[in-house]
Amino acid sequence: MDQAKCAAGRVVEMEGILQIRAEQKGERTVITDHFFQGALKMTKPVYTESSIPIVYVIHVGGGCVDGDEYAQEISLGEKAKLAVTSQSSTKIYKTPKKPVKQKFLFTLQKDSVLEYLSDPLIVYEQARFEQETIVHMEKGAAFLYKEIITPGWSETGQPFCFDAIRLKLKVYKENRLILFDHFYQQGDQGIDQLLNMEGYTHYGSFLVISDEVDDKLMEKISCQLQGGPFDGRIGISRFLPSAFMIRILGNHTDHIEGLFLEVHRLARAYLLKEPPILLRKY
Repeated sequence: MDQAKCAAGRVVEMEGILQIRAEQKGERTVITDHFFQGALKMTKPVYTESSIPIVYVIHVGGGCVDGDEYAQEISLGEKAKLAVTSQSSTKIYKTPKKPVKQKFLFTLQKDSVLEYLSDPLIVYEQARFEQETIVHMEKGAAFLYKEIITPGWSETGQPFCFDAIRLKLKVYKENRLILFDHFYQQGDQGIDQLLNMEGYTHYGSFLVISDEVDDKLMEKISCQLQGGPFDGRIGISRFLPSAFMIRILGNHTDHIEGLFLEVHRLARAYLLKEPPILLRKY
């Protein structure tokens, strides 16, 4: 990998760049190439009782400020399996001049598996944030992806004091666009009202794409999501036979995290034949 270039292949000045290449070697996946620069770092892969190694992405700056730009590129070879998570929440502070920008590029070759399970995004007062995630998948590849957005501190104590959040997600399977998801919020447009956040303060989404998705798995997940009390709203959409997305509106990060933990446990066991993983952050 060219250490002077970001995922898009351009020489740039960024606050953080991370590139990972993982391949299957014998019975396990290994990191065959990696590069990080600036505020983004990564740990060595952690091998637990699961056969899928875990990599922790670390932001050493503690938070993102005006005009920061970050890029992450993860490439998996055929049959490689990798779980990636963050060390802590991503914090977006005040951006008076330019928004914070982040780009993800994930490439999954045939029969590979990527689980990208980041901690919540916390957006503070007068902050602007733009993120673009592009995923390219080959036949037999599986992709699990989690996002949670929570309001940060504001001087008035009111939520939604950020300026704007824009998240774009594009997924291509065998060079065909199968998903384009665009999440956009402006803090001054009554997003807590009907057809927006509807009085709730936290948002979460969990995407699963795998050829092994079937009606039995959907029934298991639906039963799990309906199985206990929850102060919020839950929706699940199966937009392809091999893909579904869960969206949640709630008032507490840990409640959404708890539901997604169960979804991940079920999906991991059913689709990947893997035991639950304990990320051990706290």
